[in-house]
Amino acid sequence: MQNREEKSPSIDDIKSKLLVRVFINNCDTYIGHNIAEVIASAIPQATLKETTEPEEANSLTEEATDNISSVSTDSFEIIGTLKDPLSAKPVWLTKVIEADNIDELLSALKASDVIIYDIGEDSNALDQTLWAVTTLKNEAYTFEMPKIFICLSTIMTWVKTKPLDMDDHELSISEEDFRRRIPHPNFQPHLQVEKCVIGSSNKQNFTTYVLACGLVYGHEENIFHYLFKDAWLCKQAVNCYGNGRNVIPTIHVKDLASVILNVVDRKPKTRYILAVDNSHNTLREIAKSISYYLGTGKVNYMTKEDALLDASLPQSEYDKIVVHLRIEGVHVKEQMNIEWVAMSGMVDNMKKMIKEYKEHRKLSKPIKICILGPPAVGKSKITEQLAKYYHVHHIKIGDVISEAVENLEQSVARPEYELSEREREQYDNDKELLEALKENKENNNNRYDDHYVHQFLRKKLKSMPCKNQGFILDGYPKTFSQAQDLFANDSDDNVNEEDNLDYDPVIMPENAICLDASDEFLRNRILNLPEKTIHGTHNTEEGFLRRLVKFHEDNIDETVQHYFDDYAVRVDHYDLTQEASDSDHKIIRAVIELLGVPRHYDKSEDYLEKLLQQEGMEKMEKLERNRLLQIEKERKKIEEIENMKFESWKSNKLQEIMQEKEALEERSIPIKNYLMKHVLPTLTQGLIECCRHRPNDPIDYLAEFIFKNNPEIDII
Repeated sequence: MQNREEKSPSIDDIKSKLLVRVFINNCDTYIGHNIAEVIASAIPQATLKETTEPEEANSLTEEATDNISSVSTDSFEIIGTLKDPLSAKPVWLTKVIEADNIDELLSALKASDVIIYDIGEDSNALDQTLWAVTTLKNEAYTFEMPKIFICLSTIMTWVKTKPLDMDDHELSISEEDFRRRIPHPNFQPHLQVEKCVIGSSNKQNFTTYVLACGLVYGHEENIFHYLFKDAWLCKQAVNCYGNGRNVIPTIHVKDLASVILNVVDRKPKTRYILAVDNSHNTLREIAKSISYYLGTGKVNYMTKEDALLDASLPQSEYDKIVVHLRIEGVHVKEQMNIEWVAMSGMVDNMKKMIKEYKEHRKLSKPIKICILGPPAVGKSKITEQLAKYYHVHHIKIGDVISEAVENLEQSVARPEYELSEREREQYDNDKELLEALKENKENNNNRYDDHYVHQFLRKKLKSMPCKNQGFILDGYPKTFSQAQDLFANDSDDNVNEEDNLDYDPVIMPENAICLDASDEFLRNRILNLPEKTIHGTHNTEEGFLRRLVKFHEDNIDETVQHYFDDYAVRVDHYDLTQEASDSDHKIIRAVIELLGVPRHYDKSEDYLEKLLQQEGMEKMEKLERNRLLQIEKERKKIEEIENMKFESWKSNKLQEIMQEKEALEERSIPIKNYLMKHVLPTLTQGLIECCRHRPNDPIDYLAEFIFKNNPEIDII
């Protein structure tokens, strides 16, 4: 310990090396921003200190950091370009250099101590790298201080290299063979850039290095991201291109940053370095491991022809993902001081990689909510909308039970002779459970006991889809005892021993939403439901009242809210009685403001806007309906008045007709009497005689008869 303290750098030494300026091209790419962030927080010359005791190394680093903090916040000063000029400037980036401004770019390069260009991730950087290294080589005589140029290339420049022993394909190649490396046909330009970089070095003040990097993984993931994403989304299977037996050289992005820091600190004589970890994982092993720890555990092997038809897979990424190469980074392993994140590779450290992936993708804390409230308060409707917004699983207790029973029935329906020994054991367990369920249902008024329900529900909540994306419990648990049994910690795998938790943190909700409403409000809601909605459900008035009574009985003393309060689960109450017409939208907005944005790939950023638009449209529709109702009401009123006027006119008109008819009849009486007395008797007798004699000219005969028989009368 005494010797180590004597050899430790003084404050003045650290100050002199504090402002090491590092230029990084494309600081906003996957590799660019990750290595820049590591370098920005590193201490110059730290890799030169060989420390055997981790605690002692940490204390020395903390002491140096405490002393440095009074001088500067960073050990390295990071400057660089951005591939996307519109992307936000990272906090660790001191200055953004415009890549299109050649004068500014050259000035920044000449002012930097270390220049890093990455051609492995972005092929568009090939010309930029050639220009930079050639220009700096020509300007080297003007440098006041030595400079280091590091080109991050790719192991794709080694893909076609012939094995050292044609009979032993398991033998790895190393840096010693770099002169005989043969690239993949699509990466021939990368080989030319590598040669140019190596050839541009001089012994005085410009040293160049090429780091041939394995496929880089870690943090938010890059080339392997499609595997992590498909597994996290719990797709039926993750895709593995080809048969998956190809060995892929890899390196964690933080380990790559450590290799770069070692090159900067140590300035090794070897100027072509293989930056790979010690693994020889195949694509099949990587895909299976990701699917097992993050998804369904299944892998779908795609032919190369089908893979090339996948529009989402660029040709350059396909070439890398199907590479088969056994290669060993001897210099990194033997000559560098690296605190490895994943020395043994991705598969051996998969749990750690998944944790990193979730944290960097902001997927580490899935939404877990429980919606509570009395019957008919609208729990399912609000749960459905929240589940749609947050892209989480809507857990309905009835659906969970049906799914579990269906799975058991499918399991026991398999032919016994096709089962393996392990499957036979599962078959027997499922058959026994299914028989117990049937008996329990028959003896329990067509219901299952809580311990069966909770067994199914725990399995559902612990499934990968719910663990990854989250869930919303719709109206369950309903009682304190149900909550105790459901969320009890029945496994030691979920927590550390020192936590000593008596609840299961995997399935315990992080928020509970209680929807409140008066009994009268709920009863009116049930009564106003359409008949077709009520038919075949328990939402009849009788069924509702029965459930409401049971709800109040279960919430007299200890309630589910009390259980959540005991474990510091936040409980928020929302009253639906007030302004019931748009209370659902208000509750959804309030919950979204409480929980924040979705923790999912699909952020649904425009959902609130759509919600507001929908709310506005509904209000406008309501106003329009009210306006139309008012118009209809006024129309009916006018029609009623018009009908009354018509009936009055009609009555008056009929009365006038009757009076006119009576007057006409009264005036016709003298004429009628005259005709009856003086005309009709003679006329009638004439007609009779006409009929008797049937003359040829009856009219003339009748006239003659009337003339002859005309009675003598006095005309007044």
